[in-house]
Amino acid sequence: MDLRTKKILTLQLVQSNEVGSSNAMEKEGLARAIDFIRRNCTLQIGKIVTDRHLQIAKWIRENLPETCHLYDIWHIAKGLRKKLSALAKQKECEVVGDWTNSIVNHLYWCSTTTREGAGDLVEGKWLSLDNHLHNVHSGHSEAFPQCAHGPLRRQWLKPNTKASVKLSAIITKKSLLKDIRKLSPKYQTAHLEAFHSTINHFAPKWAAFFYMGMLSRLHLAALHHNENCGRGQARNKDGERIYKIRYKKFKKSCTVQAVQGSCTFDYVTELTEEAVRLCEEAIVDDDLMEIPPTLTSTSGADRLNKEAAIQAHRTRFSIDE
Repeated sequence: MDLRTKKILTLQLVQSNEVGSSNAMEKEGLARAIDFIRRNCTLQIGKIVTDRHLQIAKWIRENLPETCHLYDIWHIAKGLRKKLSALAKQKECEVVGDWTNSIVNHLYWCSTTTREGAGDLVEGKWLSLDNHLHNVHSGHSEAFPQCAHGPLRRQWLKPNTKASVKLSAIITKKSLLKDIRKLSPKYQTAHLEAFHSTINHFAPKWAAFFYMGMLSRLHLAALHHNENCGRGQARNKDGERIYKIRYKKFKKSCTVQAVQGSCTFDYVTELTEEAVRLCEEAIVDDDLMEIPPTLTSTSGADRLNKEAAIQAHRTRFSIDE
């Protein structure tokens, strides 16, 4: 997806038994997508924003050394919130629960208020949190010497307590600091996640499809997304923008969300006209004919003869009378 236009540039269908494991599917999909773009487009890939996938990060370092690789904030924040919630459930650490939302919001603030490439500054802003939690708001670091907020009244942490020590360990963990330096300040993958929801509409997970059927549904999802990703916010009869309240059970809170305008389906008309034209001219795409059959039947295990397997099953569970 081009995160500036929010349009799908290419999509790749990968099966787990093609690459050995489901964990390797994302990396293989990215590799195929990059190869497709290089062969068919003149685009220069300047930045790539992904989640924190170690295999993908290594692949980009080795194969796209000139490309800037950044992390999506939401995925890092999700892992951070999970650790904070687990800590808040421990004895004598309940106060961490009162700080969880503020800490996650601070992570977003650190990234979105810092220019891209200023890793020292974004890390300095983040580490200032360790002092801030203990009501110390100056003398943080050379990159970020003091907090940017005004006077606050909060339930500050007491130094050297169990909650303080464990929370500081989470905040200052080296792997987290390394990830924070690579957070994307502008472009995020939220619209890509929205496209995944569109895929679920055209190809629901509870249904099984053959390879060509699944590929066709993915293409339909991409066409639908590309046509509707730029639609504006819905308005009522008085011309006022429409909003809705969205309740989030896991956060135990609610947010205001803009309601988008109705979807359009102009691509359906174009597809229908093209299908009629191909049928009338008896045109068959040779590339489609060359697509190999699905690999779902090849799981790596030896295939048993059905009759022999049934007989072995009956023999195993038979009861002598």
